[in-house]
Amino acid sequence: IKYEDIYLKEYKDGKALFEGLLGYIQFYNNERKHQSLLYLTPNQVFNERVPKIKGINLAASFAKNDFLVFSDFRQDMKKGSIPALMNYFSDQSIGIVAASLIDTKKGSKPSFARSLMNKMSIHSSKYSSGLTIFGALYAQRKETFREIPNDILFDDLYVTVSILGQKYRLVQAKEAIIYDFNFN
Repeated sequence: IKYEDIYLKEYKDGKALFEGLLGYIQFYNNERKHQSLLYLTPNQVFNERVPKIKGINLAASFAKNDFLVFSDFRQDMKKGSIPALMNYFSDQSIGIVAASLIDTKKGSKPSFARSLMNKMSIHSSKYSSGLTIFGALYAQRKETFREIPNDILFDDLYVTVSILGQKYRLVQAKEAIIYDFNFN
């Protein structure tokens, strides 16, 4: 604020300074695009809804740790699922660990389709790499994250191809559970 406003304008008194700062803060938050915010304004980042892909890319750019965890907001997860995902990363060949997607937590029998998808992914994870992630909950090494193009419809397919193209494995954690609506 000092270098972009106060020193440049030489306000004549406290009232002028106060009014000038209010105007500058309004400009800073609503009009000035910030390189560190992917050329968005603070108001766009923190107060407005952004499209999912833009939100994922933005969140990844702000992340300070070595791992990223992505989760859809509409599903519930089993307690302990995130630590269960993280346990797999001691294997340096793994780039992504996905949770298992279960139809319901109400004790009803899961759908045949979802059970089959989980079994196939878990089985292939043991011997090589899975070929898909359930975007509802997964963890990824930050170094493997590649910005997702804004025009991509299926971000989980893009992320899968990106990880496999970097020669990392994609595995599914049987003990990390996310609950979804029933397929039946």
